[in-house]
Amino acid sequence: MIGAATAESLNGGLGNDTITGGGGADTLTGGVGSDQFVYTADTDSPAVIAGTTFSGDRITDFDSSVDKISIDKVGAIDFNLSTTVTVTALNITTGPVTFAAVASAVLAATPAVSSASTAQVYDITITTGPLAGHYVLVNDGVAAMATTDLLVQLTGSSSAAVNAGNFAFF
Repeated sequence: MIGAATAESLNGGLGNDTITGGGGADTLTGGVGSDQFVYTADTDSPAVIAGTTFSGDRITDFDSSVDKISIDKVGAIDFNLSTTVTVTALNITTGPVTFAAVASAVLAATPAVSSASTAQVYDITITTGPLAGHYVLVNDGVAAMATTDLLVQLTGSSSAAVNAGNFAFF
């Protein structure tokens, strides 16, 4: 299932689905089965670096035991089939929380950045304020949170932590 360059809702339903939202702030639902959510570039769901409003993709039912987020490019990095992943968990429990505060927490957590051989992923949980929720940030190779990073919100039953096995690269 492939979306357009605009915001839309895509629902895979039953079975194992491959869903590519494309540009725009998409709402993606895989449904029952092992689903793959595909991002061909960071522009499919760019990171927000200011304010308190999320404007990227939402995956409503990500199941970390069977689903995957598949990524091709983030920023200038063109990932490949042999790319490995490092996941860093971040829990933000005090406010006020803005995306600028999230960016500061990401930078303070670890200076690790992505490369073509290793993707740096941040599994971010915010427990307070208007941004409360679960987010996945894929770094673009620069030691700062920027609009060239990929940022996706996991909503609904998507509260379980993500792990390296939840990511594939092409």
